[in-house]
Amino acid sequence: MTNLKATLQSLNFHDHKQIQQLNLDVLIEDMLQNIGSTDPVLRDELIYTTFGNLIYHDFFTIEQRTYLLQKCVTDDYLFYRIGESKTDSVFTRSFSALVLALLLNHDREKLDLPIVEIKHAIACSINYLNEEQDTRGYVEEKGWAHSIAHGADYLAAAINHPVFDMENANNCLDTMMACLFKDGQYKDEEDNRLLFAVDALISRNLKEQLMIDWIMSMVEKIHDMLDSQPAQTTTYHQRLNVTAFLKSLYFRLSYHGDTYTAATNLIHEKYSF
Repeated sequence: MTNLKATLQSLNFHDHKQIQQLNLDVLIEDMLQNIGSTDPVLRDELIYTTFGNLIYHDFFTIEQRTYLLQKCVTDDYLFYRIGESKTDSVFTRSFSALVLALLLNHDREKLDLPIVEIKHAIACSINYLNEEQDTRGYVEEKGWAHSIAHGADYLAAAINHPVFDMENANNCLDTMMACLFKDGQYKDEEDNRLLFAVDALISRNLKEQLMIDWIMSMVEKIHDMLDSQPAQTTTYHQRLNVTAFLKSLYFRLSYHGDTYTAATNLIHEKYSF
């Protein structure tokens, strides 16, 4: 790990000769093995940043990017010990999601990765957010877990990819709603990151009626919970999550003028701002 840290710290991505002299196959494996490190400098500042630079500066071959895409969606990475909460396994899942977002965003311009692999990665973006149970943001001494935010980035990248089928829009909306009703109160801008995925759907001309139905589903679920279990801490946290999200959604939809007027009015009606 020490050698990997020193190697990554020494990289200058403007020095193409230095990068070209690296054995990138070996570097990929070393970074994958440490993608869930509890060292926040290695995991976040070095490994994630290095993956981003190597992908966006086109240092990786198509074969290397395809391999990375295939590896990151497996049970060893994106779905590693999925279902656990408050364990270190979240770092592997969460940062695999970020690398997948990098790959999908890059391929949106290149369109050179196998379509079957892209479709699988898009499907996994929905499945991952549905199954993730560790909703922590910042973890003391270990840095950002931020699984919901990173998963939202991944979902937004999936929706923005040309291969994404808008027939899956409802599944994406249901997944985002499920995130708002997971255990725990969000306090690290998870709601804003989920809105990036909403923006991606809007950019693909999401029908307003779908938006209206989705908003009503959230409001009705909160009301049902307040009626059936009003005194529970979980209910309180989830109400706060939904309220904060809808307020942010209200202002976001307002930017789109007449396109989502009815949806904006609905939020205003249910939650007076």
